[in-house]
Amino acid sequence: MTGYGTATYKDTHTAIRIDVKSVNSKNNDLYLRLPLIIREKENEIRVLANEKLNRGKAEINISIESQAEINTNFLNKPLIKSLLYELDEIITQEQLSKSQLLAAILTLPEVRTNQQPTADESLMQLVMQTLGRAFEDLDTFRLHEGNKMMEDIVHSIDKIRNHIQYIKTIETQRIPAIKDRILQKINALQQDILADNNRIEQELIYYIEKLDINEELVRMDAHLGYFMDISLDKKPNMKGKKLSFVAQEMLREVNTIGSKANDADLQRFVVECKDEIEKIKELLNNIL
Repeated sequence: MTGYGTATYKDTHTAIRIDVKSVNSKNNDLYLRLPLIIREKENEIRVLANEKLNRGKAEINISIESQAEINTNFLNKPLIKSLLYELDEIITQEQLSKSQLLAAILTLPEVRTNQQPTADESLMQLVMQTLGRAFEDLDTFRLHEGNKMMEDIVHSIDKIRNHIQYIKTIETQRIPAIKDRILQKINALQQDILADNNRIEQELIYYIEKLDINEELVRMDAHLGYFMDISLDKKPNMKGKKLSFVAQEMLREVNTIGSKANDADLQRFVVECKDEIEKIKELLNNIL
């Protein structure tokens, strides 16, 4: 889910800053930018990140300024003393400055030794604590965004309920109107041909049953109620996936209603319902 979190720590020896950015994604895609001093602890950081992020594409940027990292460039003092001692005669004969000679010696590659910095237990503990606070900040951001999205979703659900109510009102008049229209056409045809009224009644019942949408309307009411029950549930139970499934079922029922509609006014409300469901599905893609 989309969000941003940050946390910092600072004392006389260490300064830590951690930024966490996440965007929606079906998979768990984690990118880490770590300083050299904690590079070997990458796996521990990934384990914590995967637990906190659950899923999505995330970037974690950790910067550390510590005395342990600064003091990683060491002088080979025995070598420097040995060189100065051996070159002392040349310095005297050529009347050279020891400071100039020392500067030249320090440019030699053997004089400086680089030691890869490693984080001790106390520094790593500070990093993990700061990372935990960054995730808490991220969760606060995502919770705020999630509440805003749920407000939009609930608004769409209310609009769908209203559209379904209008469809129910239309339905009470639609079937009788279709039946009357068909009977008028049959009566007009019977002036020219002899028809079996029992067979006509059977076919009429069969045709009317194919246009009936009461079953779909009942299921839509159940889906809308279940959707809101899941939304109001306070337990962290992967709501996004459940709500997406229910939204897909709502769309299925609305499509069936549309295929049975045979009425311009009813079709208009079907289109409005489908539009709101698509809005809901788009928002649900960003909810865990």
